[in-house]
Amino acid sequence: MAFPTVEEPTLPVQEAEREHTFWHEHGEALLTTHPDQFVAVRDGDVVAVSTSLQQLVMLLREQGLKSTDVWPRFMAATPRRWLL
Repeated sequence: MAFPTVEEPTLPVQEAEREHTFWHEHGEALLTTHPDQFVAVRDGDVVAVSTSLQQLVMLLREQGLKSTDVWPRFMAATPRRWLL
């Protein structure tokens, strides 16, 4: 049985921090250029944009990417309230 190295558990945390930093720094600009659209980012670059999540996934597949390869986000121009 192999035990994980000390670095392995920190990799997802570092990736989450990179993603958080990216959206914090670029979210407003992307909201301006892509309001009410789904945006997929990979390595700091926008790789797909669509008004439909299903179409966004198809655009990613055409590039040989999976949804887990990108940071997807819906750029909501108008906040929505949900009753649960």
